[in-house]
Amino acid sequence: MKKIVRAGLFFALLVVFLFPRTAVFAQVVHADIKLHLEKIPMDHRHKLADLQEKLTAYVNDYEWTDDEDLGNLYLNIQIFLQDISSNFEDRYAGQFLISNNSDLQFFDKHWRFNYSPGDAFYHQENAFNPLTSLIDFYVNLILGGEYDKIDKLAGTKYYIISQDIAHQGRFGRFPEGWERRQDLVDKILGENHKIFRLGVDAYYLGISYQDENPKLMLKQCAKGIHLIAQALQKDPQDQIARQFVKSHSQEIIDMFKKSGNEEVFKTLMQLDPEHKALYSKYIQE
Repeated sequence: MKKIVRAGLFFALLVVFLFPRTAVFAQVVHADIKLHLEKIPMDHRHKLADLQEKLTAYVNDYEWTDDEDLGNLYLNIQIFLQDISSNFEDRYAGQFLISNNSDLQFFDKHWRFNYSPGDAFYHQENAFNPLTSLIDFYVNLILGGEYDKIDKLAGTKYYIISQDIAHQGRFGRFPEGWERRQDLVDKILGENHKIFRLGVDAYYLGISYQDENPKLMLKQCAKGIHLIAQALQKDPQDQIARQFVKSHSQEIIDMFKKSGNEEVFKTLMQLDPEHKALYSKYIQE
């Protein structure tokens, strides 16, 4: 397993060393969830009074993975709700925004689900729930992206979980949006996006050499950037790849600005034209 430069992982390894294995917490996902109820009528908001707390517990009290290599993963989740209740059932339309506060972000505006104040949430394999299964879908997408940083295509397991959830959703009570989600995860698991995933693996392998071998770090990170560029050439609309480039642009500049590797900056100019002037500073005319 490659070395990961991450404070959370260092802490986890320290705990493993100092304490018995039974004392290690496998919990890695910590979500800050915020419900926005501005579009819910005032006389209906009491029905959602404890939903934010219940969803926070649903995410944070669950062991999404028993693999300690990930470290701590902090998520930001924003949920915007609208009341679309029928005469016999409380129903809601939702917009859902989730990010890892860095290079992975997904926005979904086609969420439909039913909910009553007494409903309890449980993690049950192959038991689809139109409310919690969407959360499961996107948490696993982000886990997939994070594990791809740890080892080559290591996130596949989590993408497949999301793929299975999307398949169930298409045949559930509220199928709206699930075909789009199926398309999204199918694209992530496809051959074009695989090039990007291999690029992410190469980039983070380079980062792991930061202290012991800076030259190898630059070589490996440059390889990763080249692969990501290839992926975007094949699919310029790959928003996950574009988000990665934008999120890591300053990190890449700091890494390569004294290296004399102008090709990296020329590549960045093509991938992130909004910051062309910034990259051009490191290219000799």
